[in-house]
Amino acid sequence: MSAVTYAELFPEVPPDRPAHCCNCGRETTAPVTVGYVPSASGPGYGRVACPDCAPKVAPMPEPYRPTLT
Repeated sequence: MSAVTYAELFPEVPPDRPAHCCNCGRETTAPVTVGYVPSASGPGYGRVACPDCAPKVAPMPEPYRPTLT
């Protein structure tokens, strides 16, 4: 049995794909989800902002989650 290397234990993970900030329009590799935009014709999507703009963006409602009773 061979020893496990550091690279095998901790492989290099590629960064998330960049997203555009909904407030300033800049591209960010650290998007923060600030809301959810529903769609009548399919699934909605998350609204994202850069870390600098996230505290300034007005909150939006979360997606509807039915409760099972």
